[in-house]
Amino acid sequence: GYNPLNGSELADMEVEGFYQCLTYVQSIHQESGYLQLLKTLAPIGGVIVGFILSSLASRGASRRAEKRKAQSVKTEVKLVKASAERTLSEAVLLLRHTKTEPKHTANFSPSLDVRFLLSEALLPQVCFLFSENQIQKMYYAFGYAADMNERTDWVIRNLRDSRPSAEFTAQLYALADIAACVVCCCGDFLADTTRDHVRTDVVVSSLDIPDEVVSSVYER
Repeated sequence: GYNPLNGSELADMEVEGFYQCLTYVQSIHQESGYLQLLKTLAPIGGVIVGFILSSLASRGASRRAEKRKAQSVKTEVKLVKASAERTLSEAVLLLRHTKTEPKHTANFSPSLDVRFLLSEALLPQVCFLFSENQIQKMYYAFGYAADMNERTDWVIRNLRDSRPSAEFTAQLYALADIAACVVCCCGDFLADTTRDHVRTDVVVSSLDIPDEVVSSVYER
């Protein structure tokens, strides 16, 4: 038969329902708090990720630029080395000429105004990409190249048809020595090697000059 709830049972049901409703409302409030937090953090996270990606891209571009600069230095060193080899060859050939035909005019076509235009500007920016030995060789080469230019100019100004003076011959030998130093410094930089001293006759022998010419100039 029908058994209606008494007042106490009804009250218990109302209290239980109230607690269930309160728990539901709290869960909704907590969930909305999480959503609010996510809404706040999402833009910040996007900015951080964007900053990291931008930094990585910028760093990558910077490294590529540094490698290009270092390669430009190496390319210029190769060109200077070739120019110094030409001046060395011309000096040795002129020395041979002054010994065999001193009264006849000789052709003298050395490299003129040999400079490290790029390397002097770029090396300080990318020195960390080279070894201490390479940097040292480069700065030696800068000074030797300037000296080579001065001595080349002196030889050209004092080149005469008449028998060369002892001073002229000495200056010509000095030019050959300095040019050999430029060649060796450039070579040591490119290969990252070093040597105790430079022997001009040995450097000359590595060039495309007949052995009899080298022997006659350096009296082997």
